[in-house]
Amino acid sequence: PLPAPTPMGVQSAAPDAAPTADAGAIAPPAVQDSVAVAPEAAPQPATPEAVVIAPERPSVGLSGTPATSMPASDPNITIRRADGQNASDTDAPPVIEEPASLALERYASDFAPTARPLMSIVLLDQGTMAGGPDALAAAGVPVTIAIDPTLSGATGLMTAYRDRGIEVLAVVDLPFGAQPSDVEVALQAVFLALPETIGVLDVTGAGVPETTAVQSQLMGHLKTDGRGFVTLSRGLNSSIRAADSAGVPNAVLYRDLDGQGQDARVIRRFLDQAAFRARQESGIVLLGRVRPETISALILWSTANRSSDTAQAPVSAILLSN
Repeated sequence: PLPAPTPMGVQSAAPDAAPTADAGAIAPPAVQDSVAVAPEAAPQPATPEAVVIAPERPSVGLSGTPATSMPASDPNITIRRADGQNASDTDAPPVIEEPASLALERYASDFAPTARPLMSIVLLDQGTMAGGPDALAAAGVPVTIAIDPTLSGATGLMTAYRDRGIEVLAVVDLPFGAQPSDVEVALQAVFLALPETIGVLDVTGAGVPETTAVQSQLMGHLKTDGRGFVTLSRGLNSSIRAADSAGVPNAVLYRDLDGQGQDARVIRRFLDQAAFRARQESGIVLLGRVRPETISALILWSTANRSSDTAQAPVSAILLSN
């Protein structure tokens, strides 16, 4: 048998001290560098896998008796922090909410800023041309689509354009004699059907009654959502003045390209005239419809040299620049 190991870290006794314990007694361990070793421990075979587990000692609570569980928190206890905030021992990590962006910025098509005069084309999709989203996405011409929220399948049509990176306006047509409360109900229905829209379009210029209370209610809602307003010039343009007063980005339609069923040749002539006007007054907005003749005219005109002195842009670029 191996000799018994000599206890480490045990202080030597004082000189001439007589032993008072017999060989079988266990002397109290001395402490040196916080390590305690009991003397005369039985030798253990040295194996690489041996793991020494310290005996578990019960935690002692404030009462002086061993604790059997972790202390529970008291919801009535408030911790006063140095920064003046209150917390409890069960605080969750703070949640930082980022401010919601404006709908006009969130749902706008991508457009690189340019110093050239801007000209925008809004196309009304009335559901008469199948494959309109694919055709316009393939054309590569920056346009803005307007959709009537009462159109069957309006939400799916909006999604199809948005999936292709094309921005959308919601057509608004408030009934004559509408009250401010009617405006709020109508707008909730509009944006429930077409939530991912940059603003509203008054196609006829008569979709918003010329009533101060109604116009104020409409513009207040658009201002809160961060949406724009586009309308056809009509009369005194009181709705445009209301938008200006409320700080709502707005634009006026300069010309209707195909309201009378014009062919591609006439539409290109209208585009030439609008480009000339845009060089004098940047921010010209035109209205058309999703139809083969109109899309063909836009493609031919945009690839011609005469279009190089203006920049075709989605209407959001004009609204955000105002």
